Amino acid sequence: MKLEIADLAKTYNGKDYVLKDFNYTFESGKFYAVMGPSGVGKSTLLHILGLLDEKTSGEIRLDGVPLALQGEEERADMRLMTFGFVFQEFFLNPKLTVLENVMVPMHIHPEYSGKANREKKRQRARELLRQFHIEEYEDRYPSELSGGEQQRVGIARALANNPEIILADEPTGNLDEKNEENIFETLKTLAESGKMVIVISHNDAVKDYADAVLMLKKA
Repeated sequence: MKLEIADLAKTYNGKDYVLKDFNYTFESGKFYAVMGPSGVGKSTLLHILGLLDEKTSGEIRLDGVPLALQGEEERADMRLMTFGFVFQEFFLNPKLTVLENVMVPMHIHPEYSGKANREKKRQRARELLRQFHIEEYEDRYPSELSGGEQQRVGIARALANNPEIILADEPTGNLDEKNEENIFETLKTLAESGKMVIVISHNDAVKDYADAVLMLKKA
């Protein structure tokens, strides 16, 4: 899978560019680190790629197909099926258990729809928890976990629908050195398994795991 970006630009008032003339091609099976000082548009780029924000100009093609041709319903389906999002703040639901948090994306996935598939969703969530060595926490609530454990739950949730592209925005920003190492290793493993992994980070440690490092500058 290829995600091609041509002449991408983003401005919020028609004058001051957050991104300008960005060109790059991302490929499956690689770990990309996007770095640069605050305010250069790193998170904006990630949100545009993940169809969470609109570009001002330029083109984004997924396997040669311009994403601009997609209707809003198709874009919503792509956010659900193609992209998995990992955030610095975790955004776990405090009222749901670990297992229930991981199951959330599957509730609107056609493969898992309906009450008859509830056990199928549980099995998939438990597989992911085992993958990240947090299966013993399935009945706990987020407040009962460490920051590193919560982030692993967040990554498991991001993978619930088996997306091809993982977008992570400062995934280790709230973690200590040991946990950040675990998270980067996990993301590297995902890339090695064939996923396209794009990570925004201020942390120089990410360079040890990335196949390519993109340094953004002020537009």
